[in-house]
Amino acid sequence: MIMNPRKFFPPFPPEPELEASHAHAEDYDDRDGYATTFLGDDPDFEVALPLPGSLSDLVPVDRAKTGRPFELCYRKFSVAMSRSRRLCCMTGVNIDGSQPFFHPKRPGWGLDPRIPAEFQVDGKSFYVPTSFDRGHMVRRLDPVWGKEGNALQANADTHHYTNACPQVHSFNDQTWGDLEDWILSQEQSRDSKGSVFTGPIFGTDDPVYHGVRVPVRFFKIIVVIDDAKSQLSATAFVMDQTSVLPPREEAPVPEAPFDPGKFEVNQVTLADLAAETGLDFGRLTQFDALAAHPVPEAAGITGPVRLPLASIRDAVLWAP
Repeated sequence: MIMNPRKFFPPFPPEPELEASHAHAEDYDDRDGYATTFLGDDPDFEVALPLPGSLSDLVPVDRAKTGRPFELCYRKFSVAMSRSRRLCCMTGVNIDGSQPFFHPKRPGWGLDPRIPAEFQVDGKSFYVPTSFDRGHMVRRLDPVWGKEGNALQANADTHHYTNACPQVHSFNDQTWGDLEDWILSQEQSRDSKGSVFTGPIFGTDDPVYHGVRVPVRFFKIIVVIDDAKSQLSATAFVMDQTSVLPPREEAPVPEAPFDPGKFEVNQVTLADLAAETGLDFGRLTQFDALAAHPVPEAAGITGPVRLPLASIRDAVLWAP
């Protein structure tokens, strides 16, 4: 069994939020991006980057790789951007838990020069004037593995505003990245390798703060090879920050101090997530661990399946 060494790392110490120096589009020509064949060369293990069924809202990328016109390729991960929301709609990262991981210093945040600045929510216009954190979609630690030079570059790459969504501090601190570590550390996960997709679930009733419509829910999908069955296994989760959001700008100031409360984490099926997000997961829905478990008739569930998680160990990881 290969244990994932990331879970033994101490949390990143707090560091000041910096702004990165200006970059140029050609500086990213060597970035490999998310690899569809990362889990194995066998075509049965290929996992495409999920994109919306309609591409009309995606932002085209300057100097994009052939056949990947909407994909911002970074070191070991990729991002697709929503034109209307100015935030990413999908991120995909490859993680190898058996490789050395690094704990580099926090770099500055910056815009990506490959897409217009008008399609990116940045620090000066939003994050600095508000109390929202720059919430990493691709977790800072996820691509920071392998050769040290590539790992340091990946760490810097995660600090682009294209990889951030507004999250309140208590929500951002209680990262659900523990789900990744838990699944990758399972003996049944082949080679401790996984591909992870993360992003916001855009809603028409998302609240507006300083001109930005802030997502209240986020999804995470973790795909590994089930070594016992020699096939893919996918798990999908949704986290809701509604209960920790500050009052809307147009709402009256509350008389009592704001109580952050708790946020909810649920495991969901890929089919239900596709219906909510408009993302195309293709054949990945065939390997959904939760969907493979029949819902008892006594449960009386007629709508989307939701499995509340009191802890990461409540998650359904494998098909029966």
